[in-house]
Amino acid sequence: MDRLLRQFATLIQGAHHKRALDSVQVSLLVLLIIDYLQTVNLEVKYIWKAQRSFVRTMFLLARYTFLVTGPISIWFSFAKLSAKACHTAFSLACFSTLTMVLFAEAILFIRVYAISGRSKFMLGYLIFHFTAAQVAKYTLLAKSLSTVKFMETVVPRALNCLPEMEDFGGGRAYMSAVFGLSAASEVVIFLIMCWFALRKFRDCGSDLYTIFFRDGVVYFVCLTAISITNMFMNLFAATIINLMFASFQAVASLILSTRMILQLRQASQMEVVIKGSKGLPPRSEESAPQSLGSMRFMPWRKSGLDESWGSGSGQLHA
Repeated sequence: MDRLLRQFATLIQGAHHKRALDSVQVSLLVLLIIDYLQTVNLEVKYIWKAQRSFVRTMFLLARYTFLVTGPISIWFSFAKLSAKACHTAFSLACFSTLTMVLFAEAILFIRVYAISGRSKFMLGYLIFHFTAAQVAKYTLLAKSLSTVKFMETVVPRALNCLPEMEDFGGGRAYMSAVFGLSAASEVVIFLIMCWFALRKFRDCGSDLYTIFFRDGVVYFVCLTAISITNMFMNLFAATIINLMFASFQAVASLILSTRMILQLRQASQMEVVIKGSKGLPPRSEESAPQSLGSMRFMPWRKSGLDESWGSGSGQLHA
């Protein structure tokens, strides 16, 4: 009798946690839609009309992955599924969410490559770093998912897809390692970005430099903090609750990375307009650094940033 009561109590607790997780998933989907509606005009202006580039491709992939991830998450949260179908839906949701983070992180790696001045050595390192980190994360996620099982319930429409961990500790350890690896990778890339930024651009007074560096700092600090939070939540939080911040990290990565590009391109366009209004001649390979007050443009051209991150108007285009 006591065993049945404990199982019933566990079922009720799991149902409450599952409902909380479902509410978070819906809230994050609404947040993505709001962010899209707020920035779609900038996307049309600075992305759709820009020249084709790898940055543009990664932006669009990161931006629209939620069209796949969102329906899968809703399917997992609210559909009447068998235990096997729950595992399939959950696995697809996890892998699609990790893929969304992959595209967002790719933008940051391209950012570091740009700020390095398109160094071939740095390109090789970044490709190795990015590939190794992503392969490790997908492998750890697959191992974690292999330990997750879902129970059959007598009321599947009301209590659907409740997890039952066969190897609870091992599954959590693998999932925690995914976020720990993300945090470590973000710290390394952040330090590389800071080194190049201070070494190459500390004497450049352009507002673009300020935005480029400031947004990078905000992104890395926020995402590293969330990764560390996720790492500890997966170790110590209650079942199901430990997954809440995982989706939040994916959404935060997507919003911050895409807004960084839009804001930088908008600032780039503003500098171009200001420069043109002063009647300054266009830049050429042989021209001396042009200055507008404290704004100097040549360091950006030499850095490689002009070919990767700007507005697509011939100045800093992508």
